[in-house]
Amino acid sequence: MTDLEITDEYVHVGSAYPTSSYDGGYFRHYDCPYFVNRCPHCGGRLGFEQADPANGVIPGFTSIEGMYYCLWCDMDFSCISGAEHGNTGYFLTPYIPRK
Repeated sequence: MTDLEITDEYVHVGSAYPTSSYDGGYFRHYDCPYFVNRCPHCGGRLGFEQADPANGVIPGFTSIEGMYYCLWCDMDFSCISGAEHGNTGYFLTPYIPRK
């Protein structure tokens, strides 16, 4: 993961590894999309977690690749496709940054 941004409006990482079957192959993806900072399931805000494989798994942080998660309902989402990890059909909403 590089260049993490979490604002009131959106979430974004510059690059990430896949965490969903929708992501199109296990390699580092660059220019990851921006997503609205809202959980599509409950409307909660999103956070980001990533374990550090060099220092072992950090308690409570399960994703070596990095992922967004809802601070309220704890659903997990891909940084690349926005797909929820439980195959519930929920996807994060794309966000178009203002220039």
